[in-house]
Amino acid sequence: MSGYDGGATYDRMRARWAFLHDSYWGGERYRSPSRTSITDQTLYETYEKSEGVVDLRERKRYTSYLIPHPLENDANFLSRLALASFVNVCQPIVDAYAESVTGGVRREVDPIAAYLDDVDGRGSSWAEHAEEIARWAATYGCVATVVDTPAANPAASAAAEAAMGVRPFVVIVPPTSWAWIDADEHGQVTEFAYAESPYVQDLVAPTQQTIRVRVWRADSAAGPGGWSVVDATIGGSASTLYGARTAGTVTPAFSPDGRQMSGPLPSQLGGRIPVEFAFFRRVSDSRWPLGISLIDDAADLAREVYNKLSWESEIHRKAGFPQLTIPLGRTGGQMDSQTRLALGMNTAIPYNSETGAPQWIAPSSESSRELRESCVFRVALAFRTTGLEVAADQSAQVQSGEALRIRSRDFNSRASRFARNMQRYEVRMLSLIGRLVSRPFDPVVTYARRFTLPDIGEDIRNALSVLGLPIETGAEPKLAALRQVFDAALNASDDQIDEWLKPVRAMMGQDAAVFDAARQAQIAEQRQRTASPTNGASVPPVTE
Repeated sequence: MSGYDGGATYDRMRARWAFLHDSYWGGERYRSPSRTSITDQTLYETYEKSEGVVDLRERKRYTSYLIPHPLENDANFLSRLALASFVNVCQPIVDAYAESVTGGVRREVDPIAAYLDDVDGRGSSWAEHAEEIARWAATYGCVATVVDTPAANPAASAAAEAAMGVRPFVVIVPPTSWAWIDADEHGQVTEFAYAESPYVQDLVAPTQQTIRVRVWRADSAAGPGGWSVVDATIGGSASTLYGARTAGTVTPAFSPDGRQMSGPLPSQLGGRIPVEFAFFRRVSDSRWPLGISLIDDAADLAREVYNKLSWESEIHRKAGFPQLTIPLGRTGGQMDSQTRLALGMNTAIPYNSETGAPQWIAPSSESSRELRESCVFRVALAFRTTGLEVAADQSAQVQSGEALRIRSRDFNSRASRFARNMQRYEVRMLSLIGRLVSRPFDPVVTYARRFTLPDIGEDIRNALSVLGLPIETGAEPKLAALRQVFDAALNASDDQIDEWLKPVRAMMGQDAAVFDAARQAQIAEQRQRTASPTNGASVPPVTE
């Protein structure tokens, strides 16, 4: 099977990935959906109509997640679009997983620690990078990271590199910008190409556009690997990058000074590509990198809530005010033009008693109430599909009346699987960075085994239960429990908590030394008594 099939698959999935991207951000990015730089997406097309006939010459296109009503005209749709509000349930779901899974990770990376305080050239630490990767892996289902090196290295040694800030830097590549991927029969990626700009601001794609693509190739029987930048022309017969590649419309790119933008792979890599993939949950039957998004179903539910809230708002806008009706029998329901009516403090509307008195007709609230209840149900369902549950917090009703609390459902099992994938990603990436800086090593990354959503009261209760155990646990578990109490009950930084625990650690160390000395003295005394028993009494042995 050709590697091109992987590229074709990504072309078909790119619009879905863009939808997940917009669902995570919400706000204006959801109201005006993003268009990827590789392919265009048209979610809805409406046309100006003249006497019920579609006029293709005066076509207007609106790219939106808001679905028009049948025969809704442009003015009403644009008004409804401007007033529509998006309830973002995707972002808190993704952030809950990303922050919980990547929090408290222990990393033994001393050989390359000096290179991890700024991994992207913008001040992000490795821990921040890992959390960001977890966030986008959960959103898209999978995400790629490329480790690149500076074009020129003026440093003569590793110490000079650290002093001058010369280091490899990581580039997060979302799947919306993946152009094509080739893989061998074992699933090892042999070629990876991606658009340097994943999204564009304008919504209208030109008839023909040229996209700049960076390509990484591994060593193969065809020749040595390397990297290059190419220009791919899309339009006409080549409507996607997959088509441009197979049609041969991909040409080398040149820098402003006329040099071709290409080069070999770093020799430290041994012919492999400096790219790794992180997954929320990997699709195991795909040879190419492919993952399942955490919010795949939640995003669809959020879009449904977006439309239902728009309908509810439209009902209030158009029929939300009571109307005064005046029954007029002799005019067939029409007001006589010669009649002058006034309504105020001392005047009233005259009416015919035979036809009935004027009365107010108030619109029914049933339809809007049902829409609101449907939205609440779908928001709760979105959380439930991702392993979370929304329930009323009885303890906070006095304060807010509608406080919501997220409770764990199967959060732990999903987070544990996600943590295993993130742990594999970190080990591979840190090892790759070590090879690039000529310091190969085996990184040790330890993720937590159990995951719970933050609950201050529960954290304090659990920590106090550990401190009150009837058995001797040693100093370290007690210190960990005290740290959890301080962290949950006090607004303090990690450095402050470390300072507070220093005297506690010293005291526990002294207590342990005193206890060990007393225990050793007791053992020695009983051994002596065992060696020379008095009055024939047996002495039980002491277990050390």
